[in-house]
Amino acid sequence: MKKDLINGRWNIVEMEMWDEDYFNMEEQAFIQINDNGNGQFKFGLVNANLNGNIYSVNGKERYEFTWDGYAEMDDVFGFGWFILDSYNKISGEIRFHRGDSSTFTAIKADSKELDIFNIENQERRIAKIIGDPSLSVNTETLTKYLHFFKRHMLLPHRVTGTDDYFSHVGYKGKTPSAYDEFELIGFEEDIEEYSNIFGKVRRLSEKGGIFSLQLFEFESLDKNSTEDKILSDYSYWISHYL
Repeated sequence: MKKDLINGRWNIVEMEMWDEDYFNMEEQAFIQINDNGNGQFKFGLVNANLNGNIYSVNGKERYEFTWDGYAEMDDVFGFGWFILDSYNKISGEIRFHRGDSSTFTAIKADSKELDIFNIENQERRIAKIIGDPSLSVNTETLTKYLHFFKRHMLLPHRVTGTDDYFSHVGYKGKTPSAYDEFELIGFEEDIEEYSNIFGKVRRLSEKGGIFSLQLFEFESLDKNSTEDKILSDYSYWISHYL
């Protein structure tokens, strides 16, 4: 988990202990993370400052923080944590010292670029990403799509092949089975050589080398995620317009 992925304001949209009428009673409930790891949160009548960092817990990274503030006229303090579910969603827990605790879900307040997925027509979404209504596949539009991937794909991400086989040999002359499961861990930068975007993937069934394969031949294993939508649109674009 990179710190720049969690920085910013996250609007709290759900809490286990309190309903929306309470946690949004004065203003939109939020949690804010600053560049230095400090921040604040506010919900209902609770207003607090926090300080935290990223830690690995049971092999999964999460942001943990201590906090102190006030609720109405009372001083309060406690502990909390959250994980990054997707580029624009976090979930975690806020605990009061010797008091209540509540899980919460929040979405990124300034993720305007992801409003693109409110466009129902797939080709219009793609045109918005690449800035070309003709949907032409060229170095310029591929570069724009690569930048979009790098900004919005939360890596590593679990994927598998969309067809019976991969059309490109990617590692030491070997091509894995398209039925395997992989982690997408990065992207190749050289677009001009292949006129396509290649993803760096690691097969989950074994340790070893990293394959470099055409990204449009993959689909997400996490259906209905942001990453699933991004990969699906890209695969459609390449398959129909390259």
